[in-house]
Amino acid sequence: MSQPKSQVHPFEYDDNKKDDEVQFSQKDRCLGRFCLSLTKINGNMDAYCEYFANKNVVLDIVFNALPRSIGQVTFMNNPITGFITFLALAGAYPGRTFFGVLGILVAHLAVLFLGLDRKKIRTGFYGYNAFQCSMALCAFLAYPPPTAWTWFMLVMYLCLVSCFSVILQVAVTNLRITEHALHPMTWSFSLVTLCSVLMALKYNRFPINEAFVPTIALPTTVNYHGQNISSNDWKWTLVVNPGPMNFQDVMLSTLRGVSQVYLNNNAVSGFFLLLGMMFCSRISAVASFVGSLIGVGTAQFMGVEHDQIREGIWGYCGALAALSIAGIFYVLSFRSFVVALFAACVATFINAGLASYLSVFGIPTMSFGFLLCNIMFSLVQRNLFGLTMVPLEQMSTAEENLARYRRKLLQRAEE
Repeated sequence: MSQPKSQVHPFEYDDNKKDDEVQFSQKDRCLGRFCLSLTKINGNMDAYCEYFANKNVVLDIVFNALPRSIGQVTFMNNPITGFITFLALAGAYPGRTFFGVLGILVAHLAVLFLGLDRKKIRTGFYGYNAFQCSMALCAFLAYPPPTAWTWFMLVMYLCLVSCFSVILQVAVTNLRITEHALHPMTWSFSLVTLCSVLMALKYNRFPINEAFVPTIALPTTVNYHGQNISSNDWKWTLVVNPGPMNFQDVMLSTLRGVSQVYLNNNAVSGFFLLLGMMFCSRISAVASFVGSLIGVGTAQFMGVEHDQIREGIWGYCGALAALSIAGIFYVLSFRSFVVALFAACVATFINAGLASYLSVFGIPTMSFGFLLCNIMFSLVQRNLFGLTMVPLEQMSTAEENLARYRRKLLQRAEE
């Protein structure tokens, strides 16, 4: 005897149903399977990671750790996010992206040689700084190299930098400025790239990119309309912008701000980066876009030239600051989201101060604006009422961090 109609599971077949009702039940079954498949590519995709855990180490690194390393630049521990990000970057700068992948592979070889935690290797934790370092050197140094010998020396230097980034990342992780371990973020990328650019400015092994040549030689006196003026009497010149940017420029600048996280000024790449992030965390994708938008608005408020804003270089620090605080480092709430928006503004402000000084010497600011801002908000977390910091060992997607926090609240309420 068949079950009563009210007790039949929606995916079970009922002999008493009509043909059109059976067809509808099959559609429900297909929809259910489709929704179940979406859950498997959502978040960190732990099942995908476990599948490669027992596979050959080469397959584990190439198909699992490598794409996760690319996504980990924006704290997205998802291979699909990494694959989409790789395609978005390769479409704009294929050579630079290739060297970034080479940096990841070299970094993982160093990690295996040092015998570091295999579980963290599978999450891409040790590869994302090497990826950014390798791409940054191709962006800030003269690329492509003029001679075959310079090509060889550049590849060797990229391998050295990738290994160095791993050591520096482990060292930063062991620092404790609060009761929790410090997330390494992009400290390795910023410090290693800073040293590389300073070396290129002083020595001639790797010529610097023309865009980063120092603009002035810092003379003690300047001849101004026939008069020698001391450097102590120099005055700041106010650059007046023609007015607010139109909506199209703001949106394109915001997308370029997201893509500039990977040293890419392509708006289409920025769109696909956000699309890839949505596979891992929709909250982080929205926070990244809003943070970049706030960075663009802050830059215009400070009077930055529109041509610089359109390049997206004023949005990436805000994007990183917003997505890290809104759900990754802090459990998502209305208050943490407001703090994240404020952090995006502060990170852009710090970046502006560093850029106004370092650009004179031809030194890019990297992500120091985001790093200093994040350190500041990590130090004051004890004094911020209503914000819950996520320990480094428990960090996951914004959605998972929020779900875990709610489960703990329910457990406490039941006790």
